[in-house]
Amino acid sequence: MNFAGLDIGGANIKFASTSGEMREIPFAFWKHKDKLNETLEQFREFIAPDDLIGVTMTAELADCFESKRDGVRFVVQSVLKTFGTSTNPRSEHQPLFYRTDGAMCDAQTAIDDWKLVAAANWHALAWLAFQNSDQNSGFVFDIGSTTTDIIPVRDGIPVNPRQNDLDRLSNGQLYYAGIGRTPICAVLDEIELDGRVRNIAREFFATTNDALIFLGDLPEDKTCLDTADGKSKSRQDVERRLLRMVCADSAELGNKSSQFASEIASATQQRLTDGISDSLLRVINSNKDLPLHFVTFGSGAWLARKIVDQENLCLSKKPVIRSFSEDDLTNQTAAALAVAKKRQDIFSNQ
Repeated sequence: MNFAGLDIGGANIKFASTSGEMREIPFAFWKHKDKLNETLEQFREFIAPDDLIGVTMTAELADCFESKRDGVRFVVQSVLKTFGTSTNPRSEHQPLFYRTDGAMCDAQTAIDDWKLVAAANWHALAWLAFQNSDQNSGFVFDIGSTTTDIIPVRDGIPVNPRQNDLDRLSNGQLYYAGIGRTPICAVLDEIELDGRVRNIAREFFATTNDALIFLGDLPEDKTCLDTADGKSKSRQDVERRLLRMVCADSAELGNKSSQFASEIASATQQRLTDGISDSLLRVINSNKDLPLHFVTFGSGAWLARKIVDQENLCLSKKPVIRSFSEDDLTNQTAAALAVAKKRQDIFSNQ
């Protein structure tokens, strides 16, 4: 029997199975939530009728919903509509939903206990990180396209279970910025260019992804149009978006265009790195009894390693860092794999 997992986020839906299948599909919930079932159908080719499915989510926070309660209900009902296999709502073949108490529940219970189901993927990730490892305590460090999670783990479970995102924003365990969708104007306030301090335009002209592509940390992608202006991720289009952050363009700046874009990109990267580093130190300093053992996840796992390796991070001991996987897609879909494996555990223990 195969076990499948879905991690349904507000910008991407991720799929993984215990048989090794992995997929990630961009899905802008706030733009077209009513197409969720149509999008979920794209995963059906990887899910056999007798496969058992686990689900976690963060999409309930999308501002197309009146409340997180409404968001959880919508996602749960959509999953049930697509993958429900029985008229019996408590059939063992129905999808189960992950909760921040480490349990999984049926659809109706998930709707009733929505506070435990909302934004639970960080908890699932922490459970997965130290499975099959000699070291069962340390820190999960997950940098994604939208958010960063820094999760202290003791004996294989989060130190602070049952937290919601409001709690985690207050203790550094959730830093709401990442390497993809974060607007540059949410990272930078001002920048010095050509000897003068310039305010940053408070407009969604460019993202952290543009900055990292321009610097060569991430590859160009001339086919991807998921950007602030709907144009590609080519270096030329990236440069144009970066210059708009100071209300300029290449026709105006001439041979200074690349210099200005590079300085904007570098300042963005540095501020993003500093912000994540500050949160990391807050979490470490609040959990000084834990070993400095880090498991990195997400599309920004490379940046997590770079941050931990910083000489100026001032850690008391040399840290041990390992990526959950050397494969980028595996790192990005790890929360989906976590709920697939959790579903497998439940089945095996029945």
